[in-house]
Amino acid sequence: MAITETARRNHDELFPDRASTLAWTDPELIERFDNFAFDEVIADSDLDIRTRLMVQLASLIACQAVSEFRVMAGAGLTAGLTPVELKEIVYQAVPYVGMAKVFDFLHAANDVLTERGVQLPLPGQSTTTPATRLERGLAVQKQIVGSERVDAMYDAAPDDEQHLQRYLSGNCFGDYLTRSGIDVPARELLTFAMLASLGGCDAQVKGHVAANLNVGNDRARLLSVLTVLIPFIGYPRSLNALRALDEVAPADRAERTSPMTARTWLITGVSSGFGRELATQLLNRGDTVVGTVRRPDSVADLTQKYPGTFHRELLDVTGSAAVRDVVNRSFGVTIVEPGGARTEFRYGSAQVADLLPAYDGTPAHGFLAMLDPANGLAPGDPARMAAAIITSADQEPAPLRIMLGSQALQATVDVLKDRVGSFEAQADLAASTDFPPGK
Repeated sequence: MAITETARRNHDELFPDRASTLAWTDPELIERFDNFAFDEVIADSDLDIRTRLMVQLASLIACQAVSEFRVMAGAGLTAGLTPVELKEIVYQAVPYVGMAKVFDFLHAANDVLTERGVQLPLPGQSTTTPATRLERGLAVQKQIVGSERVDAMYDAAPDDEQHLQRYLSGNCFGDYLTRSGIDVPARELLTFAMLASLGGCDAQVKGHVAANLNVGNDRARLLSVLTVLIPFIGYPRSLNALRALDEVAPADRAERTSPMTARTWLITGVSSGFGRELATQLLNRGDTVVGTVRRPDSVADLTQKYPGTFHRELLDVTGSAAVRDVVNRSFGVTIVEPGGARTEFRYGSAQVADLLPAYDGTPAHGFLAMLDPANGLAPGDPARMAAAIITSADQEPAPLRIMLGSQALQATVDVLKDRVGSFEAQADLAASTDFPPGK
């Protein structure tokens, strides 16, 4: 099996006039590796050469492959990486890989730069001071991770762990992610590459898939990063990272052919009942949900499980001004009319007052009687109702009204039949108010 022309060309672009000794001692292995890493993989990735080398260099630091890093650092400079960018890749590894593992790579980078005649130290790239690092870091952390997620992390941390949250904001983000030389989206790609390559960081990989989406790196770009890392980190770690990518940004969200492509849902009230069930189903299928709650702790589990696609907002829907604001910003409406269902509201939260005789026989007493568990379980299944709501949004055009539950449908049909009958009885009256024929 010979090295392909494309693989040879891509290799020589990075390593002009360099011949690997392994090509002589292990020709079969090098042929297969070069064809894979410098032809097949590159063809299946949309990354430009500089970005490809940046994420590969970040990965090599995480893999502790200092010899390969030294070679690839030279290739990066040949391909157009600046000395500042090379050093910033190494600096960025400190909060994620740890200084103990970064020392050798810092020396390797300095050696490569010195060999190429670069004067050290390079111009400083820090944009914060000891007085501003926490504030600036927190701002960048919220930009990357999401304000709701960061607030939830601080809220969930007990008193004896608050200093660790400050370290994340001030040190990880304030000291490193605020630096110039590489922009924030590129830095998030580096972080993703390092975490995927480290192994054992599944939760962090998932969190930084969401963070990449927050700063504009989509699924296709992250998949391209994983593609070019496979030759260097192997399949187990690549597949673990791919699982995180599929959970946070599933392919069906990007490739869906139905009208539901890339939808974001605003759901008022996601603490329990229909709202909770609807939000859970949507998040599980990869959609984004903005859910309103009265108490942030009521959806702490959703915030934790879906850091990039669930966003909580505090809203008291009993406030008319807040409700009007939500309605005014709506793009379209489907009126959902559900019948009785076995929700937590009906069998837990609802507080039923004593019935007043003055309202006997009115719809008010009928509704309150429906809430009484003594009258039997409601027939409606919240999960099936939530699924029907989602399906209705897939319809084009979306229905103005949908009835959920046989009770609701029958009650509505009965009322409308009575109303139609009353209208039909007025046919003569209605006609008598027209101009006479021919006039």
